[in-house]
Amino acid sequence: MRAPDLYRRAEPRFFQSTILADASQAVRAYRTGEHYSHDHRDLIFFLIDIDHFKDVNDQHGHDAGDRMLVEIAQRLNRVVRESDFLIRWVARSFWWSAARRNAMRPR
Repeated sequence: MRAPDLYRRAEPRFFQSTILADASQAVRAYRTGEHYSHDHRDLIFFLIDIDHFKDVNDQHGHDAGDRMLVEIAQRLNRVVRESDFLIRWVARSFWWSAARRNAMRPR
């Protein structure tokens, strides 16, 4: 995996069609209080920012920064569920979207 590949899911179309759809579904479920939507009511967003990332790039070069991003992504992928979305958000941040899905288990 290369650092540019981490942007694969950060495309606006993916974000609008998937993340915003999950958020809209959660809002509707809370507003209506419908019992069948219980699985879709809990939605958590994490924004994970890497402190001092610019220092790594400046002191060790962009290749080292890319290797660090790939390593962080691989470690995060070991703890997110298959039903979650992990996206490289901007140069030094990751977006993690987690919805409660009873049928899904951690990897």
